[in-house]
Amino acid sequence: MTQTYRKRKPTNHNYRHGSDAESRAKLDLLKPHARAHPIFRLGAHHVMRSAGSKGEFDLAAQCAHNDLWLQVKSAPDLKRGARELAKLERWLSRYDKPVPPNRYLAGLVWIPRAGWLVAARYTPNKVVVSANAYPSRG
Repeated sequence: MTQTYRKRKPTNHNYRHGSDAESRAKLDLLKPHARAHPIFRLGAHHVMRSAGSKGEFDLAAQCAHNDLWLQVKSAPDLKRGARELAKLERWLSRYDKPVPPNRYLAGLVWIPRAGWLVAARYTPNKVVVSANAYPSRG
């Protein structure tokens, strides 16, 4: 008896890296560890991922007292991660669409073997950047 195998459609390398970073962010938002960045410890109880999104945000998290909208990026090393973080910081500071007072906007950059770089906008005109990596589960 012969078996026939379907050839799998090749997955875009960049899409796969971005998707992996989004899944990792979702896991870290739902189950943060003790040394996680405060943005992960807001108490998210439901996280929605917009797969293949071409929009502004990749993840939306519902927390007890606020909402969190996230743009997630992935970078191979700290140098490129810092560049991505700078882009996210500029984008967040120029974001001019109306944002309710109980919604935070954030940009996350995942760096393998290092952790997360975070840029968060808590108030309409101030973006807080955490340029040092916060470790994740691994």
